[in-house]
Amino acid sequence: MKHLIIIISLFLNFSLFGQNTYVPDDNFEQALIDLGYDDVLDDYVLTANISGLTNLNISDKSISDLTGIEDFTALEYLYISSNLLTSVDISANSNLTVLYCDNNQLSALNTSSNFNLAMLFCNNNNITNPDISANTNLTQIDFSNNQVSNINFSTNTQLTEITCDNNQLSNLNLSSNSNLSLLYCNNNLLTNLNLAANINLEELSFEGNQINNIDLSNNINLQSLYCKNGQLSELDLSSNTILTSLQCNSNQLTNLNVKNGNNINFQEFNSSNNPNLNCIFVDDAAWSTTNWTDIDANSTFVETEAECDALNVKNIKTGNLTIYPNPVKENFSINSGHKIENIYIYDVFGKLIKVYEKQENYSVSNLTTGVYLIHVKSKKGILISKLIVE
Repeated sequence: MKHLIIIISLFLNFSLFGQNTYVPDDNFEQALIDLGYDDVLDDYVLTANISGLTNLNISDKSISDLTGIEDFTALEYLYISSNLLTSVDISANSNLTVLYCDNNQLSALNTSSNFNLAMLFCNNNNITNPDISANTNLTQIDFSNNQVSNINFSTNTQLTEITCDNNQLSNLNLSSNSNLSLLYCNNNLLTNLNLAANINLEELSFEGNQINNIDLSNNINLQSLYCKNGQLSELDLSSNTILTSLQCNSNQLTNLNVKNGNNINFQEFNSSNNPNLNCIFVDDAAWSTTNWTDIDANSTFVETEAECDALNVKNIKTGNLTIYPNPVKENFSINSGHKIENIYIYDVFGKLIKVYEKQENYSVSNLTTGVYLIHVKSKKGILISKLIVE
């Protein structure tokens, strides 16, 4: 019996080491030769050389047929980016945890047998209907630059990062993804985005969508927000107390509240190209005026509703009035196109602060930093503008 067991064991080992895997794509086999797993370009590779591999990188090798990958049964990390693949069968690779198949020509991707998959990067393909319901261990997914119109994330409760830019998504249900920390969904067809359940969200970008309003009051961990080139009319970020980056330029904003107690820690701020945005609520108007320059000429930094109401920017009649420099630190000059009689300086609450007679330069040495209203009286009437003192 002992001798029989030895003979059977030797036979099994011989069979294993004698078994070949069919690899019809010459570029695939050549890649294996280059990695030292094969030696002759003959459409076959010794199965024993590949069956135990856990990591395989054959990106950018002009591979169009991945037949043979089924015998790489121990694979955990597979990199097949930037090839010529139109389909791929990874149903036998049940140990797979990381898959990079981006920059191919895939129209579909079946990951229903890859229960251990944690990271999936299939961006820059032609995928239309990805089904990731079986991938409950998924933490990161990138399917940007495809043709996806619908995707279900309800079973992917471990997801922390989703990137889905440049698709055809009109709806994005993330109510089951409370662990999400990063979401990029730029350039889709979204008209609304409900992120109430995503309290761990740190970085959010939804540029180039049709979203009119968004409630981010629950997203108290948000640090970066990119929402330019959209249709936003209002944006309240007062609850986002650790926000440090904001790009909301090129929208339809009429109301922007960034008074979150953290303005001095901002690394970027841009609210330009919002022609109807008159008041921007901030922590310190003078500081923001000095440090945040990417705003429209008609926008003013204010700290309170009263300041915004007093400015009444929409009704200010500036005519040919030019004040320079503005903001001002020491002295300013005025060009009104008419003979000036007197100049009156009011604070934003309507209190008269100072009166000047006509002169070449006007000193602000006794004015504190802030926003003021300047009334320039001439025989033609009174022109009103804002004056910012730094």
